[in-house]
Amino acid sequence: LAGRPPGAGVVALVGDLPALRAADLLDALHAAERHPRSFVRDLAGTGTTLLAAAAGVPLDPRFGPDSARRHAESGAVELEAGTSLRADVDSASDLRFCLRLGAGLLTSQMSPDLV
Repeated sequence: LAGRPPGAGVVALVGDLPALRAADLLDALHAAERHPRSFVRDLAGTGTTLLAAAAGVPLDPRFGPDSARRHAESGAVELEAGTSLRADVDSASDLRFCLRLGAGLLTSQMSPDLV
């Protein structure tokens, strides 16, 4: 982060989005530019998959249980986002859903009995 260009904001993105589409991420990043702080709620409705802060604004992450509510209460604006950006994996059924959406090559090659 220290090497980012002056005037650039910062984004925290969870690492368990195996079906993430570039277009969904880019749409959310463009929407985030309109707010000091913003977030994307996961499909379950309680978690957060993306948290963004504009340049000079503290990110103030509140990840963990019920993070979507806590990010909203902290003043972050909830962004509309495509399904692939909201589809994190917290359970086997979440992974099956992501596989149906179309996950990346390695995730798609997982044995069905593991899921």
